Formats: sequence, C-alpha cells, structure tokens
Amino acid sequence: MLTKTQIKNYCNKIWDIAFSDGLITYPPDDSNFLRAFRNYMKAIAKANNWELLDYKHHPYCEFTCFFKKGDRYIYLNSGDYRMWRSPYKSTLDILYRGAKNEKDYRGNHNNFCNLEEIEQKLIQAFECEGNFRW
Repeated sequence: MLTKTQIKNYCNKIWDIAFSDGLITYPPDDSNFLRAFRNYMKAIAKANNWELLDYKHHPYCEFTCFFKKGDRYIYLNSGDYRMWRSPYKSTLDILYRGAKNEKDYRGNHNNFCNLEEIEQKLIQAFECEGNFRW
C-alpha cells in the first residue's frame, strides 16, 4: 500500500499539471498529465501486487484501465477529466466497478471516489466478498 505522502505526491503532480491559478487548463497538457496518472496507477498496482491491464487514453479526455487481483477485475474510468473540479475539494469524479474480465466495460454497479481515495477504495473492493458485486 502506498503511504499518505506517496499518494499526496502523485496527486499533487497530477493537479499541478491540470490546474493553474485554481482553474483547470483546457485541456491539460495531455502527455504529462496522462503520464503522471499512469504512473500513479502503476504505483498502486505494484504496491498491492495487482496487475494493471488495458490502460487507455480515449479521445474525449478520459482514461480507462483494469486492475486484476487473482481472478477478480476492477474497471476504472476517469470520466472527462476536463470537468474535474478544484483539487482543494473532495470530488467523486472517478468511477470504479467490478468486472468479469479486462474486456468487461459494462460491469456491475457504479461506485465513485476521488483521486486520493482510489487505492483505498480498490483495496476495499478486492477484499469485499458480499457487498461489492462481481
């Protein structure tokens, strides 16, 4: 699991690229922004011995990926990151849900979290037997 300092550093790097003077840059510097986000997802996967699968950037300013632990998959979608609000507010902009495999984009029930919560929410989802629908 990443430390709070590591999470803060990854998130600050992402926010610094996306925002200037408290307003989001339209669009953010895509290559640096997406590299920072991919590195954050890789760090989460590595820290928890999960696999990061099928990381993609889509033309509508969103990214998707899957995390795999054993025979369980979780799909993650950023939504349109141009619509993310201030980094200083807790916003639930990132969608995650259980999936059957790394091609299951429809999955189960939608759940949402903010940038700082991703790792903790995924840990809870992977450990959950009954309440998180697979």
